[in-house]
Amino acid sequence: MSRILKRVLLLCVWAGSAELCLLASSGGGQKEPSQSNLICRVHLSSVGWPKPPEVPNREFEALALSGNLESQDQRTKLAFISQEILVAFHSNSPLGTPAPSNFLEAFFLDASSGALIRKQSWPTRRRKASNDQRDSESRIIPLAHDSFVVIAQDELLLYGVDGKVIAHEQLASRDFIYGVQPVGNGEGIFVRTEALASPKVKYEWRSAQDLREQREMPGYQNNDFDVRGGVVAGDEFVLIPSGSGLRLAGHDGAQELLCQSDLCLGDNAVRPITAEFVAICGAKGVGVGSTNKNLIWSHVVKQPRTRIQCGNIQPALQGGTFAIWASSARPLSLGASHLEDRPTVIVYRTATGEIIRSIPFQPRSGDFNFALSPEGKRLALFDGEDIFVYSLN
Repeated sequence: MSRILKRVLLLCVWAGSAELCLLASSGGGQKEPSQSNLICRVHLSSVGWPKPPEVPNREFEALALSGNLESQDQRTKLAFISQEILVAFHSNSPLGTPAPSNFLEAFFLDASSGALIRKQSWPTRRRKASNDQRDSESRIIPLAHDSFVVIAQDELLLYGVDGKVIAHEQLASRDFIYGVQPVGNGEGIFVRTEALASPKVKYEWRSAQDLREQREMPGYQNNDFDVRGGVVAGDEFVLIPSGSGLRLAGHDGAQELLCQSDLCLGDNAVRPITAEFVAICGAKGVGVGSTNKNLIWSHVVKQPRTRIQCGNIQPALQGGTFAIWASSARPLSLGASHLEDRPTVIVYRTATGEIIRSIPFQPRSGDFNFALSPEGKRLALFDGEDIFVYSLN
């Protein structure tokens, strides 16, 4: 068994990651993403991005078995902070590196030409959970009005498009971990606070203009919900995956079962796209439901006993479109998209399920990511080494 395959399979067992298991099972040679409607291609190494170094399997396995692998953060991520500016960022903490050397490094790129605009970095702490919904340390989150928030050393740092600080807020204590998400089309910020010493969780909503707290509520707890699983939030509610279906909790603490269909059962990816629409993606397909308890549309796998891998729902900030990745161990159709054993990034129109673009590709190094611009007019795709920016007009 090859070193890479052995490592990926170990990660599958450790993290239960569909993305990583997909990469372990993918075969065949390198297949580059489509060149159709390509605006630019960025060779990340040419702007100073360091490809993550190879680490011996023995060291990798020791980290996994000791429980320290969770703190490592090797993946490169993408985000549009405006229609014209794309940021690629990573946590520069190679496996086994001591905590004091960790920092977040970001490359701000012109989304039309691929030229480097600037590079910024922030010192960070070691992550305490692999799930971004639990721990958003070392993350950059786009907000409305071409602003963005950085989470570094348990501090929220609000920036304008020019890279200057607008506001900052130190979160309570390092005895907690914080999950941060944009809500209300980027007009607000949701912060989930979890105590490390006990299963105590708090939800709070903050202004995206000055980071001030606007309201809070106790975190959801129930026997059918693992507090370590995280939640996703909207401007007026929190969505909670559970064994009985997808639940919705309002600011008043009242809870209701939003969806019990096969699409909503189990550990599926969910993401509010607007105040009304919620995207759902899992082993049986993809769809959009309404907070009024209606399933608006769905594309599901028709073959019995067939499951797909699907996740990483990425909405355009203004909510008109969203993107997912999906794959299948055997060729099949998901709506009008054809799936194989390599990732396909699919862009949907939120209200109708119309497929705007479908791009199959083969990740180069076990790492891939993608993002939509705020208006949903551009898609950026990272294949492990290069970024491809597409027009969706």
